[in-house]
Amino acid sequence: MTKPTLIFYIDRPLSIADAELLPAGAEVRVVGTSRVRADLQDIPRLLVRDSPDLVVGTTNYLPPRLTQGLPSVVTIHDAMGIKHYPWDKVARTPRERFVNRYWAWLTRRSAARARRVLTVSHGARAELLSTLHLPEGRVCVVYNGVIVSFLNPPPARDENSVLVIESPDPRKNAQTAYAALRNVASDLHRPLRLRIVCNGERAVERVRARHALLDAPGLCVETITGVTDAGLHELYARSRVFVWPSRFEGFGLPPVEAMQNGCAVVSSSAPAMPEILGDVPLYAASDGIDAFASHIAVLLSDVGECEARSIAGRALAAKFTCRRMADETVAVWDEALAS
Repeated sequence: MTKPTLIFYIDRPLSIADAELLPAGAEVRVVGTSRVRADLQDIPRLLVRDSPDLVVGTTNYLPPRLTQGLPSVVTIHDAMGIKHYPWDKVARTPRERFVNRYWAWLTRRSAARARRVLTVSHGARAELLSTLHLPEGRVCVVYNGVIVSFLNPPPARDENSVLVIESPDPRKNAQTAYAALRNVASDLHRPLRLRIVCNGERAVERVRARHALLDAPGLCVETITGVTDAGLHELYARSRVFVWPSRFEGFGLPPVEAMQNGCAVVSSSAPAMPEILGDVPLYAASDGIDAFASHIAVLLSDVGECEARSIAGRALAAKFTCRRMADETVAVWDEALAS
């Protein structure tokens, strides 16, 4: 019997649409939604049965029991979770603290045992090397591929419209965007439409808690929840400016998605952002409220500047294809098998 080319260990059955995307010869093993049981029992048992040539961890870790020292590659997107950052001061329950310690231990263990560690930017690579103390030759960079749902015909882009993504993660730093937009609205002398995409109920609560930051004459706020990927891409296409004040990113998918949809970007200059986004956005320090406000005002007021950055953004973002990512990833797998 011929061994399948790819075996996917996943926690729930694939939808019909997702199953149709699998390459020929691929097989799926459903290991259940209990992550600890899957890590310690189900996946090791399946590895004995399947006897793969290479085990690949795609989400920062590998199962702690790799049978018979199977060769492995692990993708670690960034050092968050294994390195303490100054903004990470969220109060956690005992269960959350246990889970975080488990993931940190598992990430470190996976990196130490893997023949190659994949990450998504040179900025993330530098953080991982300094945190995990791995040999430089074992940590490889493959930029993400970005899938965007383009609308045909594209929707009309709304004047004086700004898009921000709210998240419970304090690293995303949305309050800087809100403070900057309050300043812009006060000086713009025309209505400013702010769309806030909320990732879950906790994000909605954070927006409500920041009411004072959003209370300004002429600032019209729309809170949007339950957004699908296609819906988010439509919001990028309809908005004139996307504001991204994140304090740290391994790669930063949202601003690339915004650029693919022709939305001008104002971004923080946090690690990896200039590396990924080049000179297309206008940059500010992650807590630079005045600089963010100035850049947003320029893009809303200068149609030519905004359009030029929109065109440049589409061209740059088009380089982040899934095919390139797949080819470079497979090349790392081959390198790991040969080492």
